[in-house]
Amino acid sequence: MGFKRRRPGIVLVTVLMMSILIAMFIGAAILIGPRTLGLAGSQDSALTSTAAAESGFQYAVMKIRENPNWRGDGSGLQINTPDLKVVESSGYVWGHMTAPGGSTSMFRIRFNFENGDGNGDHLSNSTGPRTQTPYVSLNNLFNASEAVVPRATNDSASTVPDPTVGDYSVPAHGICLLVEGLTGPGTRTFDPADPEPKGVVQSKILEAIFVVSNLDDLATDAAAMSNGDLVANVSDKKQVKVEAKGGGVPTVRSRGSFKVEWPGGAQGEYHAKGGTVYTKDGSLGAKDASGDLTLEVEDDNDPFYELAWDDLKTADPAGETLAAGTYVWWQDGTLHYYDMDYDTFASHIKANPTDGGDVVFTGGTWTGGAAGLTRPDTLEVSSKKLTVTGDLYVEPTAAGTKDLTIIPREGAPVEPPDADVIEGSSDGNSLAIALANNLDYRTSFFSSQVGDGSDSPTGTMGWQTKGGGAADIWWTGAGELSFSPTDYDNQIDAMTDLFTNFPQFFTTNGFTLGLALEKFGATGAEGDLRLETGDTTTAEDLELNFKPPSGKSATLSSDGNIRIGAKLKGKGASITSVGTLTVVGAGADLEATPNVEEGVNMYAQGDITISTLHDKGNDKYEFKDIKLKGLVYTWGDFHAKLGSDDSNTKSGKFGLEGTLVAFGGDPAQGKPNNTQKGQIHISAEEVKLKFDPAYLLSVMKTLPDNLQFKRTAWTAYR
Repeated sequence: MGFKRRRPGIVLVTVLMMSILIAMFIGAAILIGPRTLGLAGSQDSALTSTAAAESGFQYAVMKIRENPNWRGDGSGLQINTPDLKVVESSGYVWGHMTAPGGSTSMFRIRFNFENGDGNGDHLSNSTGPRTQTPYVSLNNLFNASEAVVPRATNDSASTVPDPTVGDYSVPAHGICLLVEGLTGPGTRTFDPADPEPKGVVQSKILEAIFVVSNLDDLATDAAAMSNGDLVANVSDKKQVKVEAKGGGVPTVRSRGSFKVEWPGGAQGEYHAKGGTVYTKDGSLGAKDASGDLTLEVEDDNDPFYELAWDDLKTADPAGETLAAGTYVWWQDGTLHYYDMDYDTFASHIKANPTDGGDVVFTGGTWTGGAAGLTRPDTLEVSSKKLTVTGDLYVEPTAAGTKDLTIIPREGAPVEPPDADVIEGSSDGNSLAIALANNLDYRTSFFSSQVGDGSDSPTGTMGWQTKGGGAADIWWTGAGELSFSPTDYDNQIDAMTDLFTNFPQFFTTNGFTLGLALEKFGATGAEGDLRLETGDTTTAEDLELNFKPPSGKSATLSSDGNIRIGAKLKGKGASITSVGTLTVVGAGADLEATPNVEEGVNMYAQGDITISTLHDKGNDKYEFKDIKLKGLVYTWGDFHAKLGSDDSNTKSGKFGLEGTLVAFGGDPAQGKPNNTQKGQIHISAEEVKLKFDPAYLLSVMKTLPDNLQFKRTAWTAYR
């Protein structure tokens, strides 16, 4: 069963009720009597301090259920009753309990390493009260790997000098809690503004490690989910291989069909040992390479992971921002800015290939250009390299541009140009259609052409195509095109006649039809600008690196489309787009930091397209490998282009650890009404998917009610 959609109002009520339950649970445990959890009325100080520490455990676990990323980072009083008061401040927790007879006890918990912003603890240094203890707790619930449990220095500074050094580790998806229980005269009074005990106390420190015991039961363990068809085209004798981390059942779900194809359309191999495939009719368009596959009919009532935009962590518009637009790297290492979306820029630059835009980075320095663009603090810039160190919001411009594009000067093609198309493009109709559909192309093209000297309207050039002495198609020096309405029905007809039947038009103007087709986009791959500037910079020469501080993540968010023509590198990466997301470069290797709401590599309301095409020059191409780790989620279709029909072009390998979802619509509206959108199409040498449920948990604001914590280790100090 997929995760149910969480409506904001329900989440709010749940949080409020959970807070009440916390107070009721802990308060009742203290008040029931000496044989219960609190034991606050016991005269035995060791038992009482132990019971107080146990109460701290219960409080911490309940808070983590309410907020999976909890680290004692609330502000001020969290619970305020006569019997129980709990204060949180910058990664510290103090609880004060009063039993019916008036005896008192306390618990306190420390998460803050006090070693700088986010250096392993996801917290800034505290400016308020602190507990000077070497015993620090660690919430590792959403990390897919174990984490070292460090100790703080036993001095007045009480800091963690190196969070990677410690005697032991907390497992993946685990929580290490160290809680100190206190009793004695020093606990008799409690000031929430200064919550440390005042006077002599007896102390007992308890340590426990908790892990989620039923992680695999929380959702259908599907490595890929498609609302429409799921098709994988792999190289000859290669496979699509699916696994499930932790020994779960490797599963693929499709509300359409699922096919694996070898070149030529032959049925390919699917390998998922002990796995299950769900499709609309319970069939599989592939050979069962493992020999033990189970086929099932996908139940329309079984929801996919309904991750709505409002449930997703995105970069804050009030935080660090980068102006929307197109950023173009030139061969000399300068970065040029154009306040345009990609389509507008492509049309403009093909018509004006020497336009340098606004140079915002030159000589190793961010200048901001004439527009005075400010470099955000979470973006580092060096020659042909951008490094995102924290959340970054793409801010719409005054001109209305919302998209973000990062490409080399000559563009970044998604796939190799189709040789058959280029060879067969001698028909002038192709060029005519391209020019008719693009005003910038058309005016640029004709503004530089001369006519045949025939009689034309004043101030124009023209060509006589029908006889009679007068031009039948003519244009101004600014490239404005006209034609005789008695001879042609439209611009396409007029230009087709000129380009097809009058080759002297091209020789007179010193070029060929083929060159015109390449320059003005009638042939070639999408994304290849073909400006013929001589700039040899390719996507492989550029880099977009995600490098947040240790333990943190970096989210790049746009209210429009995102197009990246560069190598992607780094960990802790999340890219979210209200529009489409296109990644065109020489391979990507991203890992999403699986923290709350951040276990997302890529999330787009439009289609997601990934291509690893590398232009080797001289019309030679190859695809590179790609490795993703996290949740890749689209409302539309997912396309991974790591191979082509050209046997001379080397294919790349596609790998994903986490899950891939093509939902096919707005998740906030529930299951789509049809399967027209939400398709998955992967072309690669081979495909390897490994389901990891941690990334599904990581997008949830609250944990499922059926989540079970198991205490796997227990230690007492003092």
